[in-house]
Amino acid sequence: MEHSVNTSSSQPSPCIAAEYQQVVSRCQELALARLPELLSRMFARCEDVLLDFADKAESNSIQSGFFDTIQVVKAKHPQVEEQFLEELTQGFNAFRNGLPVKYRTLETKSQNSSEWSLIDHHKLEDEVAIQKIAESTQNQHFQQLHEFSQRMSLVRGGKMLEEQDIPSSPIHIAKCFQSASACFELEMRTRLIIYALFSKFVMKSLGEIYEGYNATLISAGVFPNLRPIVIKSEADKARQSQNRKPPHTPSPSSVDASKNQASQQSNQNLGEELFETISDLLAKRREDDLAYHMLPAMGQVERITTTTLVDTIGKIQPKTTEHNHPITPADNNKASITPDIDKAVISELRTSLHNERTKLFDKVDKRKLMTADLDTIELVGMLFEQVLDDPVLPNAAKALICHLHTPYLKAAVIDHRTITDNQHPTQILLNLMVETGCQWVDETDLKTGIYPKMNRAINRVLNEFQENIDLFDELLSSYRQSVELLEKKTIIIERRSQEAASGRDKLLNARTQVNKALHTRIQGQTLPSILDNFLKQSWTDMLTLMALRNPDCVDSTEWQDAMEVVDQLITLAKNDSSQRINISYRSQLQDLKQSVESHLSSLGDYPKKDIDDLFQQLTRSHYVSLSKASTDSGINNEQDVEHQKNNDLSDEEQTMLKKLKSLSYGTWFEFKLNEDTCPQRVKLSWFSPLSSRYMFVNQSGTEAFMLPAHKLAIDLCAERAKILGQSKSLFVENALKKTKEKLESTLNSELG
Repeated sequence: MEHSVNTSSSQPSPCIAAEYQQVVSRCQELALARLPELLSRMFARCEDVLLDFADKAESNSIQSGFFDTIQVVKAKHPQVEEQFLEELTQGFNAFRNGLPVKYRTLETKSQNSSEWSLIDHHKLEDEVAIQKIAESTQNQHFQQLHEFSQRMSLVRGGKMLEEQDIPSSPIHIAKCFQSASACFELEMRTRLIIYALFSKFVMKSLGEIYEGYNATLISAGVFPNLRPIVIKSEADKARQSQNRKPPHTPSPSSVDASKNQASQQSNQNLGEELFETISDLLAKRREDDLAYHMLPAMGQVERITTTTLVDTIGKIQPKTTEHNHPITPADNNKASITPDIDKAVISELRTSLHNERTKLFDKVDKRKLMTADLDTIELVGMLFEQVLDDPVLPNAAKALICHLHTPYLKAAVIDHRTITDNQHPTQILLNLMVETGCQWVDETDLKTGIYPKMNRAINRVLNEFQENIDLFDELLSSYRQSVELLEKKTIIIERRSQEAASGRDKLLNARTQVNKALHTRIQGQTLPSILDNFLKQSWTDMLTLMALRNPDCVDSTEWQDAMEVVDQLITLAKNDSSQRINISYRSQLQDLKQSVESHLSSLGDYPKKDIDDLFQQLTRSHYVSLSKASTDSGINNEQDVEHQKNNDLSDEEQTMLKKLKSLSYGTWFEFKLNEDTCPQRVKLSWFSPLSSRYMFVNQSGTEAFMLPAHKLAIDLCAERAKILGQSKSLFVENALKKTKEKLESTLNSELG
């Protein structure tokens, strides 16, 4: 049960003066305009993040939980956004009325003390998470919030307000989201993930809003000459000098320009933030390394300059991709190339990356390196470890891309934006190579797809890159052109594959429809063999063509006329020999023959001789041969068969079948057909609603195979197939996040 509580010790104070009502409303309008945009951006990234967690889940049940959370967030996030803005508005209203801001809390009843203990633990964990988010935001935007707090206190009469009584303060915004997101009804694991996303995409972006508040209050004459407080921390001083801007009243055009600038810088800021966090973690890890404690302090030892480090890296940079490489130019004459790259070779590549760093540290004393350079060396190494750990990237592509380790290390030392800015050409090229490697590297034939272009680009880096970062711009432009051409070609081939599969499916469905219609008429009938064959061949072809042209043809006059012809043929064929010699009978046959020929003319070159033979046989006193009475249609409806097989699935398989419905086209799968062959990687391209079958294509867009839905669910549960959970985020950004998580986990385990 939810109820409102006041966590503030503030006493109610008089309503704000009329002169300040308008400026408070303008602050509220600024919040209600900007916060929904930040929330929408956060929810747009939720699915990617939750899919990453699902991919790393320890069990199928946990993975299913993440999949369920994705659906819950999709369905309920509009409700959460609406509730969030409503809570925010109530805070502003309370402020206007001179009242403390009230917050909602969740009261859960239980029947025994053990349940109370569990609930209290989860509630405490939830509250601690919200408090940490608010504190982190308070520290990040300390100067803006100090000024905002002073000015809002003056608006309320001059008495200093506590943070929780200031609308849209960090704790107020965090508490509003805590209350609004309760409708998701998530378990604590996924709730904390949602909180982390809220912190990253909303709370860390509030600086612009707080600056807007201060500018709006200044324009209304509220403390226009307020002096900034002195911040003692060196890090805070740097942040203050970087973030402080002269106060101004935001106009619509300036606000739009500010948003555009923020959008352009957001990706780089995220990279800088991750880089700084990882650097802090690396520094903590080095605290246990005695070698660093033995080094004299800065100023007492000669440090290795960046120029010296770059020269040293250049000396260990390989000049070709042929070393430890599955394909060389000489192999191009082969009809096909099947490299034997397995886990052992990937292990060798991992060792090779380590050896390259060891060679570097053999030439330079890492204790004498500048901290930023040492962080860069370690981080680039971890980045390429993530290349080897990528679940979708083929091993041949991993082996090739890892040759970029040393050149990228040199580029990052020269310009650290190589790591932090996802608009930097070096990072774009690496992201693009990983992405295209996942899509268009076929290990059974490396001469096709993107592999030759990737090989050529990487060889140019190894041969030509010294300190000329501009080389990556040139290579990126050329590589993009190759990707665009390949993408167009693949799209055309895949579309043709889809059209061919769809055509086959429609044909099968139409033929099934025709066979069922004819079967209802000839079931149990003993007909002349020639008539039975005619109905199942020529007449079936004509009806099938009719059904293909018009799926709703069953209700058409043309279809009804064609079925009337079938009924007349069956009736006339059942006449005894005495009736078949009557003039009226022969006249009916002649009219019927003309009707048959008229209908079959839609086939173009219809079998006229077969028609002549049929009607000649029907005029004879005795039929040459009779067909057996049919009791079975001989054709199964695909949907009926699939529905029956779906009912035979286990509970786990039924659950998997439901999960498949939420998969998007473009998802990659890996099938282990048997123990003696390498796994086959294919992409989900199309689903047939008529036959309930999934179509998969290979890297070139050509159809690989079609699989019934129930069979795919069975194979996934039996681990004969698996979904390759490729992240939708950029590779380097995703790799930095995983590196940060790995370092945090390692440090926490050591502390534990």
